[in-house]
Amino acid sequence: MRIQSMGRGSAVAVLLALSVRAETPLGTEFTYQGRLASQGQPVNGPIDFSFALWDAAANGNAVGNPVPLSNVAVQNGLFTVELDFGAGVFTGNARWLEVGVRPGNSGAGVPYTPLAPRQPVTAVPYALHAPGVGLSLPYSGSFSGTDQTAFAVAQTGLGYAAHFSSNNAANYWGILGVTGATTGPSLFATNSSGATVARFQNTGVANSVPTVLSTTIGDGAGLYGSAGVGTNGTGVVGSGQGTGNGIRGLVSGSGNAIYGSVTGNDGRAGLFQITSQFNGQNAVEIETNGNSNSQALYARHTGAGDCGLFEIANPASGAEAVESRTNGSGDAVQAINTGTGRAGYFEVSNAASNATALYCTTNGTGLALNANGIARVKILEILGGSDMSEGFDVSGADLQPGMVVAIDPATPGQLKPTATAYDSKVAGIIAGAGGVRPGMMMKQEGSIADGKYPVALSGRVFCLADATAGAIEPGDLLVSSDVAGHAMKAVNRDRAQGAVLGKAMTGLPSGERGLVLVLVSLQ
Repeated sequence: MRIQSMGRGSAVAVLLALSVRAETPLGTEFTYQGRLASQGQPVNGPIDFSFALWDAAANGNAVGNPVPLSNVAVQNGLFTVELDFGAGVFTGNARWLEVGVRPGNSGAGVPYTPLAPRQPVTAVPYALHAPGVGLSLPYSGSFSGTDQTAFAVAQTGLGYAAHFSSNNAANYWGILGVTGATTGPSLFATNSSGATVARFQNTGVANSVPTVLSTTIGDGAGLYGSAGVGTNGTGVVGSGQGTGNGIRGLVSGSGNAIYGSVTGNDGRAGLFQITSQFNGQNAVEIETNGNSNSQALYARHTGAGDCGLFEIANPASGAEAVESRTNGSGDAVQAINTGTGRAGYFEVSNAASNATALYCTTNGTGLALNANGIARVKILEILGGSDMSEGFDVSGADLQPGMVVAIDPATPGQLKPTATAYDSKVAGIIAGAGGVRPGMMMKQEGSIADGKYPVALSGRVFCLADATAGAIEPGDLLVSSDVAGHAMKAVNRDRAQGAVLGKAMTGLPSGERGLVLVLVSLQ
C-alpha cells in the first residue's frame, strides 16, 4: 500500500477550519483526507491507520503521541479522518506526517506498515497555532469600520504576538509587506512602557546590505525622525559596532546624503560628539572621491554670523583648534575674499598671553611666509639674521660667504670679489659667514635688481679679513685689501675716503687671516 497524494487533504482541512464560527473557540483537531492504493489499484474496505508527527523528513524525533484509528472506511482509495495531536505540537517549526497502515481489525499485535516518504505538513494545521483563528493561504480580506482595528493579535506571554518568516532564499519580495493609500502612515507602532518601539536586526554576519532601507520616489524624506513636541529627546540615533557606521547616507542624484534642518530658535542642525576620553578617532570625518574636483567640506552662511567656529573648550589642551594638511602640491589652507573684507584675521584676545597670533615655519627649502603684495607691520622683529642684504649676481670662482665684493664695471648690476686695497667701488660683504644669516633679503625678481648672493649693505656680518699689515681691533675702520675678497684695517685715512666697509666689532691678531664681525656702514 502507498499514499499517492496529500495535497487534497490540505485543501479540505482549510475549508473546515474556516467553517468554525468566530465566537466558537477553535480546538486542536483538523481534518485529513488522503488516497490509498495497493499495487496501483485503489483500496476498498476497512483499514487501520496510525498517524505520527516528526520534526524531519527522515530520521529525526517524534513530536507528540501517535494517533491510531481503527476500521477507517476506504472507498475507491479515498478516506477522511479527524486528527488531533493535542496542543503544543505546531509551534511554527516544520513538521512531517508519517502514515502507517494495516488491514482493519488486525488486533493490537499486528504491526503497521509505514508509508514512505513522510508527508510535509502544510499551513492548515498551523492555524491551530493561533487559537480562535483559521486562515487559508493565500488570504485576502477587507474591513470597513470607524476607529476600529481590522486585525488584532495579543500576546499575554513571553513570545511574539506575530511571527512572519520566509525560508526561500530566492524570495526577493521580502517577508512582510505593508501598503497604504491614506493620509496616515502605512505602519504605525507605539510602546507605552518605555521600551524600544521597533527593532531591526540583521543576523547575517557576512551580510553587507542595510538593516533598514528607506526609499522615497517623491520629494519627501526617506527617513524622518522627530523627538516630539516639548521633549528633549533625539529624532534619530545611529549606533555602530566594530568598523560599521552608526549612520550612513547615500545619494545617487543631486540631493543630500544627510540633511539636517532646524526651524526653531535654539537647536542645532547637527551635533557630532565623542564621549570617550580614550577614543583617538575623529568626531567628524569627511571624504570626497579622488576623481572629484569638489570640496570635501563646504560651509555657507546666509545670515550675519560666522560661517565656521572651531573651539577647544579644555584650557589644559595643547592641541590645535584647526589643523589643515595636504599631501599634494596644493595649499593646506587657502582663504579668498571676493568682497571688501580681509581674507584672514588672526588675534590673540587674552592680554596675559605671550603667544604668537600667526606662526609660520617650514621643514623644507621653501618659504615659511610669502606675501605677494605690500606687507605692512607696526614693528618688524627679525630673529633669524642680523643684516640687511640685497640679492646680487657675483662673478668669479670659489665664492663664499664673508667675501668683500665690489661693483663690476664690465657687467652692469653685478659684483665681483675685491682684489685691490682701498677699492672705492666696494659694495658690501656676502652674508652668511660664521653662522650669522641675513635678517632681511631684498631683490626684484626677474629684473637687473635680482641675484643669487645676499650681499650685506647694513647690519652685522662676518667678513674675511687679512691682518698681515697690522692687527685689527674693535672700532677700526675696514677697507678692501690686496687679498681677493678680504678686508683689512684702514691705516691711510685719505685713501679710505669712499672705500670704507664699516667698523670692526671683533679683533684679529697681527699676521693672521680669519673672520671679523663687521658693522657694515659704507662710506
